[in-house]
Amino acid sequence: MDSSYYQHGECFVAIKRSHSSSINSFRQYHRAKVASFIIVSQVATTIGIGGVLLLTGITDYLSPYFWLIIVLLFCFGISTLIVLLPIVTAPIDDVLAALAHKIGEPTKLVPPNPNA
Repeated sequence: MDSSYYQHGECFVAIKRSHSSSINSFRQYHRAKVASFIIVSQVATTIGIGGVLLLTGITDYLSPYFWLIIVLLFCFGISTLIVLLPIVTAPIDDVLAALAHKIGEPTKLVPPNPNA
């Protein structure tokens, strides 16, 4: 069975077990989810800005300036969010490194220094 149940209050909550119990695999999974969220949110933002440009009549969709604006906004947004990716994922990496150190799992992560 791939899920277990435990009683929480007056209801039962189903917990699905992951396919791998490795901390490194969860870290890779988490980074992939954050990266996909970054790409999807940037695509949605770019489409929204393009829609505003078209609806307000500032540009035409056949204009090369419209496509230049869209491509530049997308590239700038993706590059900014890629730079921010390590900052966003640093807290969970610290928690995972400490957890891996505590349970003795071999990993490349260095546990955080609590005295720093």
